[in-house]
Amino acid sequence: MGANLWVVHRSSRHFTNAGVFVPERWLGDQAFSSDDKAAFNPFMTGPRNCVGQKLADAELRLVLSRLVWNFNIELADPNEDWIAKHQVFTLWRKPELKVKLTPRQAR
Repeated sequence: MGANLWVVHRSSRHFTNAGVFVPERWLGDQAFSSDDKAAFNPFMTGPRNCVGQKLADAELRLVLSRLVWNFNIELADPNEDWIAKHQVFTLWRKPELKVKLTPRQAR
């Protein structure tokens, strides 16, 4: 069995305003609370998944490493007790972590 991901990802059955690029749908905006986020599966799973997944993962690692290399990262609010907001049940639910990025001096 297979599915055409282009069709699934642009289906109004799964997503509000499916044909529009709206990053807020992934950030908890209530306007998109009815979206079926599980329908978004860009790489698929199993032995015939996307051949580009490993490349995408490597690119993501590169972007994150360059971010850490080029910026100083600190808490946006140093007085906030981020650890105290963690909840651990069966799964570990981590709260959002707001940080401030400051460009480093040229190396």
